[in-house]
Amino acid sequence: MGDVQYHVRRLERQGRVNSVRRGLYRFFYPSTLFGERQRDVLSVLTLDTPRELLLHIVEKPDSNQDELSSAIAVSQPTVSWHLKRLVELGIVQKRQAGRTVTYLVASERAVEIATFIRSYHPTVWERWSSRLADIFISYSGKEGSDSEKK
Repeated sequence: MGDVQYHVRRLERQGRVNSVRRGLYRFFYPSTLFGERQRDVLSVLTLDTPRELLLHIVEKPDSNQDELSSAIAVSQPTVSWHLKRLVELGIVQKRQAGRTVTYLVASERAVEIATFIRSYHPTVWERWSSRLADIFISYSGKEGSDSEKK
């Protein structure tokens, strides 16, 4: 572990690698390859629970915390904790109607997320490809109709 830390610090000082700490984890990225928004998406896709939450929200927009908790088999406080971070990163949007709070993928990030899933998590893409393709096509259709209304 000490050798790895030494070399990673050295790469950071040379400007070849950037690191970002998110919660308990530190993520490392090539310095010239990804922007901040892309690093946010990659950090979510790297961890199992937030990735599963995101994929479920993509598949079933307007899910509430109870639905998400049962869908991915984790406790409601865990879902709440991860959703708070996804909202802070701008990956997921929160909708409140009265006392009901639901979540959906931020429409401007949908294509970016699909690209990253396909490029950096090919096994997830293979499992979800047909479902994700239909969902992201519907997102792009919504964006087009929203811009036509303006």
